[in-house]
Amino acid sequence: MHGFKLFDRFKSTQVHALSPQDSNPCSIGKLSKCKFTNIGSVAQALLPCGLPTTELLEPSIDSYLKPLDYVESLAEIYRRLNTCSQTYKSLLCIEQFSILRGLGDPKLLRRCLCAARQYAIDVHSKVVLSAWLRYERRGDEFIGVSSKDCSGYILECPMAAMVSGFHSNSIYDHCQCGQDNLEAVDNQILMGNEGSSLEEDSDVSFCIGDELVRCVRFKIASLSSPFRAMLYGSFVESRRDKIDFSKVGISVKGMRAVQVYSFCCEELKSVCDAHLASLVCGIEDALILIDHGLEERANLLVASCLQVFLRELPNSLYNHKVMSVFCNSEARERLSMLGHASFLLYYFLSQVAMEENMASNAAVMLLEGLEEFATEKWQKALALHQLGCIMLERKEYKGAQFYFEAAVKEGHVYSLTGVARTKYKQGQQYSAFRLMNSLIFKYKPVGWMYQERSLYGVGQEKIMDLNTATELDPTLSFPYKFRAVFEGGREAD
Repeated sequence: MHGFKLFDRFKSTQVHALSPQDSNPCSIGKLSKCKFTNIGSVAQALLPCGLPTTELLEPSIDSYLKPLDYVESLAEIYRRLNTCSQTYKSLLCIEQFSILRGLGDPKLLRRCLCAARQYAIDVHSKVVLSAWLRYERRGDEFIGVSSKDCSGYILECPMAAMVSGFHSNSIYDHCQCGQDNLEAVDNQILMGNEGSSLEEDSDVSFCIGDELVRCVRFKIASLSSPFRAMLYGSFVESRRDKIDFSKVGISVKGMRAVQVYSFCCEELKSVCDAHLASLVCGIEDALILIDHGLEERANLLVASCLQVFLRELPNSLYNHKVMSVFCNSEARERLSMLGHASFLLYYFLSQVAMEENMASNAAVMLLEGLEEFATEKWQKALALHQLGCIMLERKEYKGAQFYFEAAVKEGHVYSLTGVARTKYKQGQQYSAFRLMNSLIFKYKPVGWMYQERSLYGVGQEKIMDLNTATELDPTLSFPYKFRAVFEGGREAD
């Protein structure tokens, strides 16, 4: 041990004390001569391509929402959570998740997703959020685990996600997947999503002579295309509560049989839907059955197929048949008609695609879907900003500038950094500098504003901006990297 040189000890995984032999000024001086007389030769040995230069360094543009004031934005969401209706809370938790992504705390992000899953009411939201939570902890699972395997808790349970309704804190309870057989699974799904009964209040009546036969409009419409056209099309009957069937040629007894059959048909379809949904176990099953589900408008079957696709991420992104379900305009429209195409779905898909490959075509198509289903300003701003980030990564600067400017119009001020960067990439450095300069004077200064402006400054102004950025936001990493390279370059010279 005492024979180790000081330089070699820094390579070791152990901690060694300095010996008297190494403390000798003569030996240390000798070591300095042989090892560090030429910094350039050390750099050449450690970095064959040379030391990094400040001209090549650029701060990254974050691909998530970045408010001017985190505290104010989060406080506003908290106030809305305490006053909004139960059905809106889940989406508010997703908005909170989008803002907190800038802080990079995985525990906070998972807590937001858990809260969103807790407040979710419809099957579609539960399926997406359960799969998202599973994806976020994918590193904890064994290789070869099936997409339908359950962690043991309702929070991520694939079967529990197929039951609609709000159940308070029950998501933190243990599920019963290991105890239930296939028939019990069918029953639980069916009971949780049971439809109407004969006693349900009717909304349309058919007049035959002096008698009325009360029916449910959508159940009668689902029996045939002529009924659907009459009750929901452009005919005058679509706007009437009472429809005269005296001259149609059907008796009162016959119409009552149609009424009963409409209920029986619906109940039979629900039973088949629940059973087929329980049979979907893998990608191949889902690809075979999803077309049937979309054609027959089988809500639970389609949800079960989507669940498999989502729980197999990111692998399912590389299956072109799966991607056609999400990216094909016709398939997307059919999903939307059943309530299975949403901002939440494409938010999850697009984030996974961006993590896999920021510049991929799949990420672009999924973000276009995200923009299509965005209904609120923050949703549109997020979709447009992320599209701008992808176009910037693909070096399509004009397209990136278009999306960043559109995101700014939706109220996302941080997207102005993207506008400035695209101008800089197109040779408009002074225009980019003026844009960031005006931003600093217009709003309360934030660290990232000075960080971005430093990219377009020269000389001492660049260093001053980076120092100010660090003072305002010590968590920004780029100023430290730049100063380290800058000082290293000066020492090398």
